[in-house]
Amino acid sequence: MGLSVPKASALRHTVFVVVLLCLVAAPTFQFVAVLSTDSTSHGVLAHMTPFGFPFWGVFAVWVTLDGSTLYRLVGGRLDPFGPKALSLSALGLVNIASMFLFLVLTKS
Repeated sequence: MGLSVPKASALRHTVFVVVLLCLVAAPTFQFVAVLSTDSTSHGVLAHMTPFGFPFWGVFAVWVTLDGSTLYRLVGGRLDPFGPKALSLSALGLVNIASMFLFLVLTKS
């Protein structure tokens, strides 16, 4: 009897990729929205701030503190202080920092 790691389904891989894309796209979108105050992205993000930022902030803090659990979604056990888990934690920190930067720079 082997102690192999069970294979993750295609749905789990898809969810993981979508979450990673959102973790990369959110700070980028916020940065562009801050730089271009006349664009529609700035207006959309400004209206979404009271509703979306608290939920995304909680998610980003969770990813920052426990990135290995998110990686476990696609299978495998992961060292909480390994490079993959720490890179997910760094993505979470970037998201938190970009939210604070957006709030400070827009003051709206």
